[in-house]
Amino acid sequence: SGLAHTLADGLLLLAHGKIPVLAALMGVSLMLGVVVSNNTVVIMLSNLVRHVAEKEGISIKVCILVLIYSANFSFATPFSYQTNMMVMPHGKYVFTDFLRMGIPMQIFCGTLAVILCVTMYD
Repeated sequence: SGLAHTLADGLLLLAHGKIPVLAALMGVSLMLGVVVSNNTVVIMLSNLVRHVAEKEGISIKVCILVLIYSANFSFATPFSYQTNMMVMPHGKYVFTDFLRMGIPMQIFCGTLAVILCVTMYD
């Protein structure tokens, strides 16, 4: 339908260069992962990642690895991942506990994933 091309072009208008583009892909994946499962994130964004990698000249392997890692950083909300919901009542967690601890954890893990993917696989 051309949606992946359009979204890839929009993403590339906002970010230029390998690290910023990978960080933008990470951000899109993390935001989408708040409302849908990690498997769905990878399926939905795989075409977008492929187009971004082709247009920016980044290794597809690095882009896909960043997508897979970021899709699995489901720490920000209790409904991001099934086990988050399972531990919520037993640990007496509230929604804001996930935000308070999950968002910094996502930023840390996302930064580390981008840096390691670029240094190890590119």
